[in-house]
Amino acid sequence: MATARHSHLLSFDNLSRIDSRLSDAICRLSTGGAFTTRKLHTDSDLAWFQGARPIILNGIPMLTERADLADRSLQVRLLDIGGRSRQTEAEWWTSWHSVRPNILGVLFSALSVAIRRIDTVKLELLPRMADFVRLVEAAAPGLGWEDGAFSAAYAENRSCANDLAFEADPVAVAIHDLVPSKAGAKWSWEGTATELLATLNRAASPEIRRLHPWPKKANEMGNAVLRAKPSLRQKGILVDRYKTAARRLITISLDRTSKRR
Repeated sequence: MATARHSHLLSFDNLSRIDSRLSDAICRLSTGGAFTTRKLHTDSDLAWFQGARPIILNGIPMLTERADLADRSLQVRLLDIGGRSRQTEAEWWTSWHSVRPNILGVLFSALSVAIRRIDTVKLELLPRMADFVRLVEAAAPGLGWEDGAFSAAYAENRSCANDLAFEADPVAVAIHDLVPSKAGAKWSWEGTATELLATLNRAASPEIRRLHPWPKKANEMGNAVLRAKPSLRQKGILVDRYKTAARRLITISLDRTSKRR
């Protein structure tokens, strides 16, 4: 929160992993949220911050393992820098200062185009980051792109990010494998979190069950199912939870409008 109060762009370099608490905080900050903490040297006064910030995350491993963070991210895979292409810091800064005015000019021109066109841009499907996609689509002519090109590239990027988040989620993988490969559109599973935990413990391989974080208790399974919903939806599998007079139930079914992958 303190960093966000004093910086418009937050950058985290050389990360090895992002734990669940930091992942949740980044999700809230990326789309807008409020953060509170106790003021220093006080017992009851609160310091609070409300806003949204762009965030850069850099690291060698897959950092957006949780589906909600992956769905808010743009994944950029950088090329390796060979010995013949590497520069000294002084050389890099010289190169940067030579192109910086042109980059800034292109961005300002694109923003000007976006301001003129924003009210005319209509997206057929609204992703989670709808305002961001709409703004870039409005700026597309100023960037030399055709209408719809960014939306298509963004959808592909989200799909790749979701695949990586799916592979990192053992519960999502286990539920995906629970669905028979030749299941018809009417296939479904229904039961409590306790029953789903027992079913997946029987069906999942020992390798999957040893992965972190495989749930050990029913409430952990219930939470894991909710986290897996976005990844499974992209795979054509719908998960829902509802309460009857006697039980809390989980249903797993196939999305008839989507081809299961």
